[in-house]
Amino acid sequence: MPPQDSAAASAGAPARRRFGSSWRWPAAAALFAVTSLALATALIYRPRTGEIAEPIRFTVTTPPEATSFGNTPGGADVMPVAVSPDGRWLTYGARIGGRQQLWLRALEGIEARPLPGTDGARYPFWSPDSRSIGFFTINDLRKVDVAGGTAQKIADVATGRGGTWNRDGTILIGTLERGLFRVAATGALDPVASSGAGDELVGQYPVFLPDGRHFLYWGIGGQVQNAIYIGTLDSNERQLLVAADHGAQYAAGQLLFVSGRSLMAQPFDPVSRKMVGAPVLVAESVAVTSSGYAAFSASDNGILVTGSNPATSTRLTWFDRSGKPP
Repeated sequence: MPPQDSAAASAGAPARRRFGSSWRWPAAAALFAVTSLALATALIYRPRTGEIAEPIRFTVTTPPEATSFGNTPGGADVMPVAVSPDGRWLTYGARIGGRQQLWLRALEGIEARPLPGTDGARYPFWSPDSRSIGFFTINDLRKVDVAGGTAQKIADVATGRGGTWNRDGTILIGTLERGLFRVAATGALDPVASSGAGDELVGQYPVFLPDGRHFLYWGIGGQVQNAIYIGTLDSNERQLLVAADHGAQYAAGQLLFVSGRSLMAQPFDPVSRKMVGAPVLVAESVAVTSSGYAAFSASDNGILVTGSNPATSTRLTWFDRSGKPP
């Protein structure tokens, strides 16, 4: 039984006050929440003129049998989420009946469907044309087309940690202990020097910047224990950007990163590769893991998706005077 969605709108005045009048909303924003997985979607801020429009908020529910699953064996249960670059599609991971796989939902639709061949999928990421989804299993890097068909193996990859795909067709992936690799058409893996190959720094969760040459990644064990770096495909150049416990992403002129469990947005110039303003709060209670993964994703046109850990539920039970349930 596929997850069925329901939605209800609510006002967004608190978000408007929180971010202040120096930012301008696009025409509308949507906020979604999935039962016990809490999936949220909203338009990110962009500096522009005009009135501040109130965001539109929705609640999206799934059947009780749909649960989140860990991104890593034995890891914390989080829901991996990825919104397509064009902002039309959302893929997320869920377990139903003991089977964990990726699901696909059109943001303008009300139903999700499972993607064939994605059993055990982790860390999904999109092709730049929004037609394919890359993901990891325990031992492989694979892709599946949105239009249909089963998943195809791209390369042998053990313990993959995030991926990104540029418009030239280059796929860049992170690994648990060996840093970042460029994936060749043959499936061979070429180490990326700027990710820390050959030294103490290990790069994970890469995300291309708009030029398709520079990329953000989360580095472990460098001059700062956990931090966001900027690397480049064709040299060993790397730049320490900011200390962080989780990976970051660039979208719509903003650097998105998690502080604690709060998602922040800070103006960022991808050409000079520098911060150009102060951070603002975007969302709270974002799901994170100790391995550096944070459950958020943003599209090229400013759609933001966040996920949160399963909520604790409470059930009322009747007892008789002797303290026994009926």
